[in-house]
Amino acid sequence: MAKKKDITRNPPSIFEIAICLLMIIIMAFIAWQLVNIIGSSSEKFETCLDFQEAIKTNIEKWRLENNKSETEFPTSNELVTYFKNGAIPVCPDSTTGNIIALYNEHTGFVQCPNHVKIDVSITPTPAPTPAA
Repeated sequence: MAKKKDITRNPPSIFEIAICLLMIIIMAFIAWQLVNIIGSSSEKFETCLDFQEAIKTNIEKWRLENNKSETEFPTSNELVTYFKNGAIPVCPDSTTGNIIALYNEHTGFVQCPNHVKIDVSITPTPAPTPAA
């Protein structure tokens, strides 16, 4: 009968251990950077939506105080008096370096090209009635 081969493996060398540890450290660093980027972007998104809501709320206050209709909009000078800091909020996302205005006094739109909240409401549709 033939003798079985001894199949044993030597323990990993210091070099192999160092390579594995270096790879783990690099992956952890990349993951940490991604978490920071995502967190920062999420904060800017929430802040921008809060600013948009504040502008809409102050437009409604202006309408109530001045007996205006839904089709009338305040000018920026009129609206600015409703904010504590004396300025209409702008989008906090400054990646382009431009100030992104959230309020257009000519159209009354309160929106941001970078941060849009999509309301999804599902209304059930009635089942079709069978043809007789």
